[in-house]
Amino acid sequence: VLPNIDTDSLEPAETVSMIIPKRIYNASDTDQFPVKTRQVKPRYPSVARRLGIEEVVTLKILIDEKGMVKEVKPARYSPDNVKYGFVEAAREAILKWRFLPARVKGVPVSVWCIQDVRFELKELG
Repeated sequence: VLPNIDTDSLEPAETVSMIIPKRIYNASDTDQFPVKTRQVKPRYPSVARRLGIEEVVTLKILIDEKGMVKEVKPARYSPDNVKYGFVEAAREAILKWRFLPARVKGVPVSVWCIQDVRFELKELG
């Protein structure tokens, strides 16, 4: 049972924080997904480039309510992703990305998202 609170005396931010509990959401639980505003391309691991290896690394990323990437974890990857440095290269790049934050009822929230990072030789020119 919630306590009886006089919301007329609260500032708008205080009212919103009582409605939206401070927690980390999954992207599917938000009203608005985060929107990428800055993307840094990952460096292509040199050994993989010489060997002609292309990969996709799937990462789980935590984007805070300010749109900053706070944590990056591998979600799905192959042994070659680690062996040739794809996971670390993707992680380093994503930590520099910026977003408009996800929102719940109009309030910015922290959210976990899944992000694929593709390493393709054709992009290197």
